[in-house]
Amino acid sequence: MIPIVAVVGTSGCGKTTLVCCLVEELTARGYCLATLKHHPGDFDIDHEGKDSFRHREAGSRQAMIASENRLAIVRRLDREMTIEEIAATLPQDIDLLLVEGYKRAAVPKIEVWRQAQADPTLVCSGDPHWIALVTDFPHDVEVPVFDLNQPEQVADFLERRFLTNRICS
Repeated sequence: MIPIVAVVGTSGCGKTTLVCCLVEELTARGYCLATLKHHPGDFDIDHEGKDSFRHREAGSRQAMIASENRLAIVRRLDREMTIEEIAATLPQDIDLLLVEGYKRAAVPKIEVWRQAQADPTLVCSGDPHWIALVTDFPHDVEVPVFDLNQPEQVADFLERRFLTNRICS
């Protein structure tokens, strides 16, 4: 199974920035990563008037569009898939799935917390899947704490914990 780590926190805390920094850093180290962004509502990446949109509107359960270097799949779901179900669909050469969001999922979580946040509460406090805190303010917590401005330290942590004996082929 591909290792899965979720980056969680409140809106505007820097989750996307951290995920992008981790992808850049770990990719530079030779790992193949996949990312998954959780969206709480409905969304659409296919737009009215496009052929693939028309295919889906006509009733296709899975509409795909492919080019020489990209593949996009829009699948109609009867229920929300779990992270593990989504991970099972990934190519076998993926070394790590970094997830943004899914704070209630039973997967290892790294919380991002900024001092400027309106809510001082830690999202993961008491969560048995909480593995690290990335912050701009000192905290006394039971998990490793990393400086928000040092994402390479978080990459080191992920490499030691999840990427031993894995390398992109």
